Amino acid sequence: RISITCVCPGGVYTEFLEQAGQSLNEAGHAHMMRAEDVALLTIEATLARKSVYVPGFENKLAAVLPRFMPSGFALRLAEMAMKRSVRRTPKV
Repeated sequence: RISITCVCPGGVYTEFLEQAGQSLNEAGHAHMMRAEDVALLTIEATLARKSVYVPGFENKLAAVLPRFMPSGFALRLAEMAMKRSVRRTPKV
């Protein structure tokens, strides 16, 4: 029997940030999940045959709350969260 799990992890701390010339502020570290944690939780969700999985309480909130607010407001909140969490790193 085949099953598929769609994983929606939100922010995951990986080397991609460095490659993109970005780094995390303190707020970013507090709200990003480690890739290892996401991977373990994803395996558990897949074995439990969940069709859609959002790991982490904050990610679950971020996935549900925009349904109850105007899209422009939700986008503005997401933009503010990103600006508080991620900064550009100067190229050397």
